[in-house]
Amino acid sequence: MCCSEVLSQYSKRTREIAKGLLTGISSSLGIDQSDMKKDLKLESSLQIFSNGKYKSIEHRAVVNNAVTRMSVVMTQGPSLDAVVKPAHQLVDEEISPAAYVPMTYKQYLDLQQNNPIDGKKCLDRVRVHA
Repeated sequence: MCCSEVLSQYSKRTREIAKGLLTGISSSLGIDQSDMKKDLKLESSLQIFSNGKYKSIEHRAVVNNAVTRMSVVMTQGPSLDAVVKPAHQLVDEEISPAAYVPMTYKQYLDLQQNNPIDGKKCLDRVRVHA
């Protein structure tokens, strides 16, 4: 198998895994999976969609000079025009207002790409500050 075929298969399998994870996350949040797929056209930044119930993790690595370390990034996300926002089932203006500003996935990616890498500051930029 050539490199492009391996990457294609890898991408396909990671997308299947992401779908399975979203099924479990939807269930744990009490959200119908079809709502998640409809609202996000599949996956999203889960911290925003869950209105802060699921926290984004910060990537950390421990390295040493004895072995070479390599990271491979595979992103799973919605279409660029999908609006990423807290799920309507998790938002109540009085009890649990939206914690994040709605934006397209493209706007969110642009925000990430056009700002310095600094932990989870990108999420802080889209958080609603009361």
